[in-house]
Amino acid sequence: ALIVVHGYILISLDAVSTAVTTSLSADVTAIDNARGLHALLNEEERNAQKFLLTRDAAYQRMYLRARLLTMARLDSLGTVLSDDEERIALTEIRRLHAWIDDAVQTRTAHPLLRNGQIMDSLDIAHSALDRLVAINQDAIARSVADVEQRNTSSLETGAILLLGVLLLTIVVA
Repeated sequence: ALIVVHGYILISLDAVSTAVTTSLSADVTAIDNARGLHALLNEEERNAQKFLLTRDAAYQRMYLRARLLTMARLDSLGTVLSDDEERIALTEIRRLHAWIDDAVQTRTAHPLLRNGQIMDSLDIAHSALDRLVAINQDAIARSVADVEQRNTSSLETGAILLLGVLLLTIVVA
């Protein structure tokens, strides 16, 4: 009977551990990717501004390199998102990123396009990234609360089973 009780406790704790590991790894990865995207968008913005002002091909190459890294990071972020709200935020970021790239290309052909439109869109993209980070931080908090609740429940059930087995053993003895 003690083996059964301890087995139940171990299985319950293993289930909790597996759930936490899966949830936290995805949420932490999403947060890291979102924070990395902030830096890449800033680099992309700086190089785009320098290219649009100077028309220097070196800045254009740096902009295009930062753009490719941003797109790769967006793809990586898309693989770890599971929540609909997260996917909506990612879709918005992708849409803005595509618009920004189109605006840089358009402004290359039409220099009178207002540069502030591009920067305003980058601000919106940064806000969407911040929202994505907040969503994942909330998911981590919920996951931790769920773990605490499951641990408490497992320990209470294990203690009740253990007391029951001990009482049964005393009665049988």
